Amino acid sequence: MCKGTNCIHKIMNLLRVIQGSLNGHIESSAENLGITTSQFMVMFEIYNNKDISLIELSEKLDLPKSSVSRLVDQLVNKEIVIREIPKENRRTVKLSISPEFLKSTDVCNITSELNESIIGDLEPQKTEAIISALEDLILVLKKKSTN
Repeated sequence: MCKGTNCIHKIMNLLRVIQGSLNGHIESSAENLGITTSQFMVMFEIYNNKDISLIELSEKLDLPKSSVSRLVDQLVNKEIVIREIPKENRRTVKLSISPEFLKSTDVCNITSELNESIIGDLEPQKTEAIISALEDLILVLKKKSTN
């Protein structure tokens, strides 16, 4: 059991190692698609959140709207993402993965392989415990930042 500042130091080190390792796995998947890691993260969120708006995507990725918009533009130019302006609300932008990209790329398989390569060796209960602990940490941090 850690005590005092040793706990936060240990958490920070663990998160840094996890982030580095995750980036390596994601970078490999991104390179196979001919896109950057940042573009992959945007594509992944759009794939998992059908018809997400640019603002929602920006919030999910915790990135400025201008950065997300630039990444989306790059994915639109690569014909991976479609940007649509709904007729009922012309002030929003809905994003989706292009049908052509989905025909030529098995995104589901890519995400399954990514999942397997990262957490495949963990027991499901351990995976759930890690997710739960990280969600708890996020709640505490958000609570502290609003005080």
